[in-house]
Amino acid sequence: MLISNVLPKWNLVELSFVQDAVAATQTAAALNPQGAHGVVLDNVGITMPEEGYIVGISLNLSAASTNGTLTVVPTIDTTVVTQPSLAVTTAVVGSKFVPRATNHFAKHAVIGAKLTTTGTWTAETMDLYVSVWVALKIPKI
Repeated sequence: MLISNVLPKWNLVELSFVQDAVAATQTAAALNPQGAHGVVLDNVGITMPEEGYIVGISLNLSAASTNGTLTVVPTIDTTVVTQPSLAVTTAVVGSKFVPRATNHFAKHAVIGAKLTTTGTWTAETMDLYVSVWVALKIPKI
């Protein structure tokens, strides 16, 4: 039996962004990347080593809101993409995926996420964890 050490052409990679105590009335607020051991960085995104596509976004809140809406969207070089966009009201989890060819990014693009909350958002003591999912092209090595 032959065993090969081969990487697929595309790999699904999670990029993590967080905010604690999610306040009401935020408009396109940049979320910060989650670092090792809970460290939150001041950067507005993560630089991609190769080209790829944003294919999805998911979120997890530490508790539910009773009113208002929270919306998260991915960014490419701080520019919001139109899809996927994910909005929740009383849910604590959610996800949305799009076809791979929807949001292409170039090598060294900075991928991030932005958050908008309505003025009636009531989960101001809750914490938010957002995953931006990218299909990252693996070059021939």
